[in-house]
Amino acid sequence: MLKKREWIYVQPPMAYEVFCDICNNPFVEWSEFEGMVWCWRCLKDTEGTGGVFDGPVPINTCKILGICFDRIDLKTGQWLIPEVVGNKVEYKTGWQSLPGDI
Repeated sequence: MLKKREWIYVQPPMAYEVFCDICNNPFVEWSEFEGMVWCWRCLKDTEGTGGVFDGPVPINTCKILGICFDRIDLKTGQWLIPEVVGNKVEYKTGWQSLPGDI
């Protein structure tokens, strides 16, 4: 059974080079389910390609390239900002959206 997604990245999957793994369509959206994307061509949820997530992710190098890993908590609407602590990433609250913003 697929688990409902609790957050999404602020940028679309294409920013992370994540495409549909069935038809290679780059125009996909984050699915409502964890670990999935929605393909507008196939009209279904799919795992998608790994993109930048296929290997170690150099977060600070990605920032230079315009790739951000900020998230939006879908339940609270909070903007979550990654912070590297030691060798792991923790998410801190950035700002609170207004009701109805998302």
